[in-house]
Amino acid sequence: MQTIKSSQHIRPLITARFSFIALQIMAILLSQYWAELSLPFFNLYVIVALETSLNLMFMYIYQTNRNVSSNAYFMQVVMDILFLTALLYFSGGASNPFVSLLLLPIAIAAVTLPKHLSLAVTMLAISAYFALLLILS
Repeated sequence: MQTIKSSQHIRPLITARFSFIALQIMAILLSQYWAELSLPFFNLYVIVALETSLNLMFMYIYQTNRNVSSNAYFMQVVMDILFLTALLYFSGGASNPFVSLLLLPIAIAAVTLPKHLSLAVTMLAISAYFALLLILS
């Protein structure tokens, strides 16, 4: 198990996730009240609430300066893919213009993770997109 130097390397990912959560909430609110789309908004809010709760937990866990394994960082990126896939599923699937955001965890993994974990993230993101194509077709 490869160790990333300290939790200070995982904290920027957690901080960035809070920014993305704020953008997700804004997108949901805009689609609900401005565009007046008919989406399952309760499901979308539950997903974002769960994502926020987990991110707060991770912020608490990694507030101290301790060693973090590549596997822990990998799980953070996997979590991002799963939450994004769930949001996309309830908001149009593969036809949603935000589907290209599935590429962001791949880019993060390519820069921060060992090759085998980066490949696993890539395969998961491709599988998530493929599942969105199959489920909503």
